[in-house]
Amino acid sequence: MKKHLLILAIFVLVLALAAGCANNNGQNTTPTPTDAPQSYEDDDYILEIVGIGDETIKVTKGQIRELAAGGKLVEYGEDQPAYASDKTDDDGNKIPHTLKGVYFDDILEVYADDAKTSDFTSMSIYAEDGYETILSADVFNVEQGGVKMIVAFEYDGIELNPNEKSGALRVVFPDKPANTWAKQVSKIVLASEEDEETVPETESVYFSESTGDKYDGSYEVDGTTYYGTSFKKIFDDGILKSGDKAQMFVYSWDGTEYTSLKTKEYYEDAFLVYASKDADSDEFAQEKDAPVFNGANILKGMKVKHTMYVTVENTSFAVLDKVFEKLDSKGKGSILVSELLDEINMKEASIYTITGVDGTEKQAKKEDLKDIRIESTDEGYVVSVDGSEFVILSIQAK
Repeated sequence: MKKHLLILAIFVLVLALAAGCANNNGQNTTPTPTDAPQSYEDDDYILEIVGIGDETIKVTKGQIRELAAGGKLVEYGEDQPAYASDKTDDDGNKIPHTLKGVYFDDILEVYADDAKTSDFTSMSIYAEDGYETILSADVFNVEQGGVKMIVAFEYDGIELNPNEKSGALRVVFPDKPANTWAKQVSKIVLASEEDEETVPETESVYFSESTGDKYDGSYEVDGTTYYGTSFKKIFDDGILKSGDKAQMFVYSWDGTEYTSLKTKEYYEDAFLVYASKDADSDEFAQEKDAPVFNGANILKGMKVKHTMYVTVENTSFAVLDKVFEKLDSKGKGSILVSELLDEINMKEASIYTITGVDGTEKQAKKEDLKDIRIESTDEGYVVSVDGSEFVILSIQAK
């Protein structure tokens, strides 16, 4: 009797399994966890290219792979890796990266009627994580000291996709600063001089070195405290002004120019970081790429090294150390005020007010600026106007 019951039970189980397979058409219906990585095909991921003609050009990752398979593959392997010029390990050695991809110019040749990056003066790169950066021609134009941009679909041995930190596509500029590289790239906008997005005119500029410790602050992330200039304090003091939708242009220079656009979400509580200290250490570590635009809510890929100045709503805050690094290339120890104002895109005015840290205020006509110099001294950055010599704090267009 027990044997018959066992046979019957097995028969019923077989029928149940067969019915289940029939109802599911042979598919496994085990629920997929909601946080499981989403699968995708190469043709699902699209790179948008704007600025060539009236229509947005859309190229799939699959089409980029086809270019590589058709003879356009660019590969950096372990024997000959790619390096960012300013990215080093704790021992000061450049960090190697392997990759596979194609040159952006090869994408343009096939899908944008033979357009070339050398035809443009700026390139804006947009990423899925909100990162935005504007690159000048000396980054991407070989004729002006740049390098060919690579659109990579493999990076450091990883087959890129939206579930990876680098995203489905990554932009690489070998031997250029890490700030010019970008992950999770979704859109590239090319512009010529007449229609490129430029830093807006500023009507006032204050200089970081002359504000002393008034705006010093710090924030902590993962047990490390970062020290620098607090933008919140600068905003509270009215030096920088912005509305809820005003973007900040973060302009950086370390031999290569690039501008990063930041929304209020990122710049409101940001810092210009100069040093950091770990919780288990009494030693301060100086930021080697200082000042670094960074903050507790800023994603790793959105910080900006070697910040020279920021502009938002026609107000600017500049780091004269970096301005001199660029404009005083021959090491004379001084720069013209007119060169400085051109650099930060100061509004043209008939009169400019130059203010010192001691409260001195001097008026200077536009035509006089070509004869007024700022000198780097042991006392600070000193300017001479109408016989008065003082450490400069700000310049305003009237």
